[in-house]
Amino acid sequence: MPQTLWDAQHDLSELIWVRSTLSGVERVDLFFALYRKMPCYSLLFSADLDGDIDKLQGEPAEVFWRNAREILNDPDDRLADPISYWMWCGPFEVGGDVAERAWEWATQDQGNSDLRLRRVLEHAGPVAWELKAPLLRRYVWEPRWHDALVECIYGSFFDVYGSVDIAEASSLVARLQPTGGETGEIAGKMLAQIRKQLAGEAAKPPEKGQRRKGSRR
Repeated sequence: MPQTLWDAQHDLSELIWVRSTLSGVERVDLFFALYRKMPCYSLLFSADLDGDIDKLQGEPAEVFWRNAREILNDPDDRLADPISYWMWCGPFEVGGDVAERAWEWATQDQGNSDLRLRRVLEHAGPVAWELKAPLLRRYVWEPRWHDALVECIYGSFFDVYGSVDIAEASSLVARLQPTGGETGEIAGKMLAQIRKQLAGEAAKPPEKGQRRKGSRR
């Protein structure tokens, strides 16, 4: 009998991903039925341990990320935030092919979901710069995206596994203007720290193809 909520989540995850005789797609469907009733990061963490969900292939991967995209577009942060956090410290930080596949799945049909894309960008610090740069270049010309772009670039500098191109980041930052309200105020503080970091980088000797990995403060 589970003694804690963590035990219950782990046991349920094990039933789905280890003991079940269901097909891969059926396991994914069952997992998200459970997640919608119990949205939490620890459930995703257990699924990673038991089912390697960030390495799913074929139809199970398609079904998994279709559900993830729907949840990331849900206005209820309680439902979407655990998925965003899992991407950030899960597949995005793993890097390599895992991160590239997760990025492609998460940003698929981006024009149809502003809320989802905003959440993805805000957690994209660890994503390889060459993957996220096309979106940064595209949306830097649209002021309504500036807060999300600031948070993305901030994570690119200060996340433990952040990935950034110093020269291009500097060019993008010069065009960013945070919006009003609480979100814009937070973005403004982040932007000030980014500019301070860039000022420090400008004082250093240039390095060809420079990339930086920082630490969140």
